[in-house]
This record gives sequence, C-alpha cells and structure tokens, in this order.
Amino acid sequence: METNPATESEDKYSALLSAVQRQAQELALLDRVRTALARELDLSAVIRTVVEAIAQTFGYTQVSLYLLQNNILKFQHQVGYAHVIYEILLSEGIMGKTVRAGQPTLVEDVRAEPAFLGAIEGVVSEICIPLFDEGKVVGALNVESTNDVRLSTADLQLMIALSEHVNIAIGRARLYGEARRYTSAQNELAERKRAEAALAEANIDLEQSLLNANELALAAQAASRAKSEFLANISHEIRTPLNAVLGFTELAQDTPLTAEQRHYVGQIQHSGELLLDLLNGVLDFARIESAQIELESIPFDPVKLIDDVTTPFFPRASAKNIVIKTSLDPAVPASLLGDPTRLRQILINLLNNAVKFTTPASASRAKN
Repeated sequence: METNPATESEDKYSALLSAVQRQAQELALLDRVRTALARELDLSAVIRTVVEAIAQTFGYTQVSLYLLQNNILKFQHQVGYAHVIYEILLSEGIMGKTVRAGQPTLVEDVRAEPAFLGAIEGVVSEICIPLFDEGKVVGALNVESTNDVRLSTADLQLMIALSEHVNIAIGRARLYGEARRYTSAQNELAERKRAEAALAEANIDLEQSLLNANELALAAQAASRAKSEFLANISHEIRTPLNAVLGFTELAQDTPLTAEQRHYVGQIQHSGELLLDLLNGVLDFARIESAQIELESIPFDPVKLIDDVTTPFFPRASAKNIVIKTSLDPAVPASLLGDPTRLRQILINLLNNAVKFTTPASASRAKN
C-alpha cells in the first residue's frame, strides 16, 4: 500500500507538534514547581504545592503523596480521590513495593500487576516515584489515571525529573525544621538562663532583705532596751525626791496641826502615794516590754482601795459639775487576795477617762 507523502508529513508534523507542546507543558510544570518550592520552607506547604501543581498542569485525575513514618506510609495530601487510604504498609501495594526497592515504578495496566491494591475503582495506570532525603527513602509520589487513559514512559520521566526538585524541597524543609527547633531550643535555653539569673538576683535581694530585717529587729530591740532603761532611770530619779516628800509629810503629821492643816497634809500624803504608784506603773510598763512583769498576790481592802482612788478626782469632777458615786456589792468580801497596785492603776485610768470625757452629770463607779 502506497503512502501519501503529504499525509505522512502531516502526521510527522502533528507528532512533532504534540511532542513540543508536551515538552512545553513539562517545562512549565517544572518551572512552576521550582518557583513554588523556592518560596516554601514548611514541609506541609511543599507537599500541597507539588500535588496540586501536578494535577493542574497535566490534568492527572489522581495525585497523592505519602511520607514514611515508622515503616508505614502515611497520607499527606491528594487531588482527585473520593476517599483515600491513610496508611499503607511497606508490604502492600505498588507504593510499598516502590519504597522497598527505592526505584520508580510504571504500571501501564494495573490489572496485570498483582501488587495493585484495587482500592480505587476504574484505575488504569499507576506511576509511583520514591522520594529521598539524605540518601534515604522518605516517601512516595503517586499518580494514577482513569477513563482508559494510559500513563507512559514520558509521564514516568516527567515524574522522575519532578521528584528531584521535590527531594531538594524536602531536604530544605527538614533543615528549616531543624533550624527552627534549634532556634527554639536556644531561645528556651536563653530564657531559662534569664529566669535563673532573675531568680538568683531575687534570692540575693531576699537575703539582703532578711539581713536588713534582722538589723532592724536588733535595732528595735536595742531601742526597746534603751527606752526601758530610760524609764527605769527616770522613775528612779523621780521616786527619790518623792519618797522624801512622803517622809516629810509623815513627819508633819506627827506635829501639832489644826484640823484643816492635817487634812491638807493628809491629801498631800495620799496624792504622793498615788504618784508613787504611777511611777511603779511606768516601771511595770518597762517590765512588760521586756517580759519581766509579775503580778502580786497579797491581801488588800477593796473599800479602802476604791476610796483611795476616787478621792483625788473629787476636785476635778466638782469643777465640771460631775458627781462621783461609789457603791459596793454586799457579796464582795472585806479582804481580797490579789495585786492592789495593778488594780489601782486600772481604776485610775478608767476614772481619769470618765472625768475627762463625761459631760456634767454623774459618773458612777460600782464596787463589785
């Protein structure tokens, strides 16, 4: 049968045009993937870019990518599948076979391949390319065709060329992840060092604060002792002339006096004794601060004690039109056992406030 030269030339032209167009598509795909991968450092973004670029540029119906983790191929991203197999054992399927061998696989008719899993209905051909990082298989790129479209050696070569760029991108993503982890570890270490330095500084401040507090406590104790000593000294200095006054009043009472003079001397004697009790109270205050106070337990007459306390306040109360009345509960014994000095101090303080802050009326002090 004779061939028509014109027809033969036309067929060659069409074949050449198809080859040129495919080559242009391949170059466009590789350029697109290279450009996209140059911008991506995150591994998940790299995988997504590769899978979607392959499907969009050549119109492959099913494209997927798996990564090897603990000897199991785990699904990462896909285009065109209604459902996917999320985990594939190395002993299963064309993908497991490809990863075990570390060699690209082209199956033009999956019906003739015993390793084909047959999970997706209508698949005609399959290409599986192992992916590498640092010389080790780390995953697989898988392309499947349907609708009686057969994948060819040209498709295999394209996927092999593309996988070289994917391998580089995977390595870059790994280094980026390691760098981020290293930077994070360095930042954590630096933060820990800052925290330790801050803690050490806080401990130094705390120790200094404790030293300052101890010094302040010692100073306060010294001041308290000095105050107690001062109170004791001043009380002693006042008691010396006061005892002389009391001694002379006692002597004066033994001399001939009119009734009025004897009354006045008696009041001087009584007031001096009260003043002496106050001085004793000051000393008691000093002893309280130094935890040295001791209560007496001696007999005393409660009636006399109350009378002794109230009598010196009559002139002040009278000047304010205040009447001081005293009463004694019949159940109170004529003699009590206790500390009359401390009781006298309490009553003097109460009565002093009563006269000081009471409006003209009556201030009553019950002897109970």
